[in-house]
Amino acid sequence: MERRGWLAIALGGLVILLGVWVFTFREKKPEFESEEESPEQPLVTQDKESAEEALVSMKSAPEKPEYIDIRNPRLLRDYGSEGTTAKDDMELVVSTLKRFWLLFKDPDLLRVGSNEEIVETLAGRNPEGIAFISPDNPFIDDQGRLTDRWGTPVFFHPISMINIEIRSAGPDREMFTDDDILLGTGTRAVPRH
Repeated sequence: MERRGWLAIALGGLVILLGVWVFTFREKKPEFESEEESPEQPLVTQDKESAEEALVSMKSAPEKPEYIDIRNPRLLRDYGSEGTTAKDDMELVVSTLKRFWLLFKDPDLLRVGSNEEIVETLAGRNPEGIAFISPDNPFIDDQGRLTDRWGTPVFFHPISMINIEIRSAGPDREMFTDDDILLGTGTRAVPRH
């Protein structure tokens, strides 16, 4: 009798497990919060005009999300834009430098030094000839230097091969004053005010 009791318990357990499995993995119908959301129309449209409208809307919808190429020469296209801040501009520069290093994985390829050298390298004068920024950017002056939104050349101070401080002089156009915006490629953005 004892053996039959254990067998009955084991069989009952298997039935319960099977029930749980079927309940968990069964195909569910979509749930709608209201009847208005419930699709009542057939999937195939009957009249020709509705079918044409549906076809036009399907063609105008994007096929896939926009892909952002890290080698895009327009990485600084929003630099100095209306509705952004000088801190946003410096963050774009940091992002561009990080994308350069991400692609090349060799910090020595970025000629760290003057503003002109960094801009030149990012504009395509690198071993692969890949432009990260456009040399026609309105914030690159006649001497090839990246300027801030007040027209002062941005100051690049290399701390190491992959940590560069980037400084905007701010609205007073004087470096190393309280309104400077200072970011580093190795740190988070912290404006100095």
